[in-house]
Amino acid sequence: MSGERRDAAIAWLVIVVIWSTTPLAIQWSAQGAGFIFSLLTRMLIAAALFAVILAWQRHGELFTRGGLIAAAVSGFGIYATMMLIYWAAQFIPSGLIAVLFGLSPIAAALWSQWLLPGDRITRLGVLGVVVGISGLWMIFGSGTLLAASAVPGIIATLLGMSIQNGVLVVLKRFGAEQGPLTMTAGGVMFAALLYIPSWWLVGAPVPADVPLRAVLSIIYLGVIGSVLGFLLYFSLLKRISPVSLSLVTLITPVTALFLGQQLNDESLPRETWLGVGLILAGLSLYQFGSWQAMRRIYKRIR
Repeated sequence: MSGERRDAAIAWLVIVVIWSTTPLAIQWSAQGAGFIFSLLTRMLIAAALFAVILAWQRHGELFTRGGLIAAAVSGFGIYATMMLIYWAAQFIPSGLIAVLFGLSPIAAALWSQWLLPGDRITRLGVLGVVVGISGLWMIFGSGTLLAASAVPGIIATLLGMSIQNGVLVVLKRFGAEQGPLTMTAGGVMFAALLYIPSWWLVGAPVPADVPLRAVLSIIYLGVIGSVLGFLLYFSLLKRISPVSLSLVTLITPVTALFLGQQLNDESLPRETWLGVGLILAGLSLYQFGSWQAMRRIYKRIR
């Protein structure tokens, strides 16, 4: 294996680890600190690091009119999505959050049907959407078996996932000329500014004693989850096929469920596991339906 391919393989594995551990780290970071404080702290850490990266690279695109608009749109998506996910993490298992977020490719495709003329889902992709929705229906049916507030937590996660993908599609259509670093770094900094008044408005106190596990989780999410994960992901987009990169969305829900069980004593009712299986099957069908088109696009890019 060449050095470049080895580096790409290592980066791919690191992304799988980051995406698999992020839901569990979100839950741990809020324990003893409160979800808004932990979210604000995470975003301030990530915003500071992105500011250093932008200054180091002398990246001035963010401060153009288009860059500021893209950062504001991206920042709204990050702000709304993270608020919903952090709130939901108080009520549903971390592994289930990863499974629901695994539906992101399907959600993005549905948004694209509306906002990106010419984008079409394959027949196999349509079947995948139907199977995935049936899995969601089964999970909602088992929500009362998880906890009294599980259903609102599931709804909040799905809403956050939908907002995130809707914003990404909007940026693809109206902000395509802006680079990914501008949209993500600017978006994180914009979102961090929104979290400050949100934390003040809800009157959340500064925690007097934050557990070490929560502190480490916040640092991990700010440095690894928000910054390193982003940089590796967009680096891989230029180095490996979209087919290989898309496998991450199939693997991380399974690994996140395993980590939740082993490290956080999470358990899911049988009905929820059946719903999870249907969602993963639907996602696989959707991905397989898209891979042929993705291969053709990748060959043309090469």
